[in-house]
Amino acid sequence: MKKSQKRITQGDYIREGVNFETYIRENDIILRSDEYIIVHLDGVKFTSKYYKMFSKEDKKKIIESLAKVAKKLCEKYSSARLAYVYGDEISIILDGVEVQANYHNRVQKLCSCFASQTSTYFQQELSKINSTIFEELIQNGIFACKTYNLPKGLVDSYMKWRLNGCKKMIFDRHEEFESKEDWEKYGILLTKEDSWSMRSIDFSSKKFQKKPQNEFFNLSN
Repeated sequence: MKKSQKRITQGDYIREGVNFETYIRENDIILRSDEYIIVHLDGVKFTSKYYKMFSKEDKKKIIESLAKVAKKLCEKYSSARLAYVYGDEISIILDGVEVQANYHNRVQKLCSCFASQTSTYFQQELSKINSTIFEELIQNGIFACKTYNLPKGLVDSYMKWRLNGCKKMIFDRHEEFESKEDWEKYGILLTKEDSWSMRSIDFSSKKFQKKPQNEFFNLSN
């Protein structure tokens, strides 16, 4: 006759878990909620491997798919305030107070949620193109993620830094800057008025400011 299994109670489970709580929590970093939070997503091996396989037109389709992914993320997370896409990167600025309310500002939780959702959304968007040339990237297109705080007074400076990263990429490759299309030279900026919109623009001489009627950042002269 089989022995009956001992019932595991919630109390039993919690008492056993106490032994491991220190190991679990010691790396569970919490971000500040009184500052903005940057989520930076980076395609794994996109530039070192996959982008080298595609023509300019094919690469444009990938970047457009990536911009649509960023838009989906901004629509999904109510804490999103501004986003920027270039190369194989997405940078999203989140409001720390809203992240605290929904995700307790935990680095591990934010990174895992954003990385998995970005990878899924990207595969979905690229699959819509219906071209066999993207099959390997659809199967293997995954994203790494890091997140960190950004003081509220540094939003404009941060965005200019990302724009310079986009420009630097062209110069580093010894390519002709002026011959590049806007999406290559300036990346794709996502801002929200009534809804999230995408555009390629050189915003180096403009400023990102909040409008009095809402909490989102938009460009002003």
